Parts: sequence; C-alpha cells; structure tokens
Amino acid sequence: MFLFYRILINLILLLSPIIILIRLLQKKEDPLRFKEKLGFFSKKKLKGKLIWFHGASVGEILSVIPLIKNYEKDKSIKTRGEVFKKEVSKILQRYKV
Repeated sequence: MFLFYRILINLILLLSPIIILIRLLQKKEDPLRFKEKLGFFSKKKLKGKLIWFHGASVGEILSVIPLIKNYEKDKSIKTRGEVFKKEVSKILQRYKV
C-alpha cells in the first residue's frame, strides 16, 4: 500500500504542471499569478511584523476581510494573503484588501 501511495504522489507531482497549464488555457487561472502554484511567489516578504492569511474558498476569504481591514489600521503590522482561485482574487480586488 505504501508503494501505491508513493507512485500516486509522484504521478500527481509530474502531472501538476500540465494540469495548471490546461487550466490556464481554459482561463480558469490568473495568467499573472499561476506561477504561485508552482512555488514562485510574485510578492516579496515585507519587513516588520507580518500576519499571513490564507483562504481556500470564497467564504473563507470573506470571513477574514474584516480582520485584514482591522490590522491594516495599525501601520506597524503588515498583512499578506495568498489565494489560489481566480474568483477569490477578484473578491479581494473588489474589497481593496
């Protein structure tokens, strides 16, 4: 069973760039940010205190927007987030977070 999981994980690892490329061609990925799924982040880490938010769905992002806005009032604390879905990225742009 262990060998089966090792083979499955390696297969997924090899196929994931192809899957991302297909999603990019189907316009399901943001062309400016798809590299983040491969580990190449577009933004550099900010200096100072940093709070990192991660949301995997629209509901999770909507629930942390008030927290982000609250922390942004304090200029000594920086906030950063990551999103992997195009729809969630649009919501963050709409709320200017």
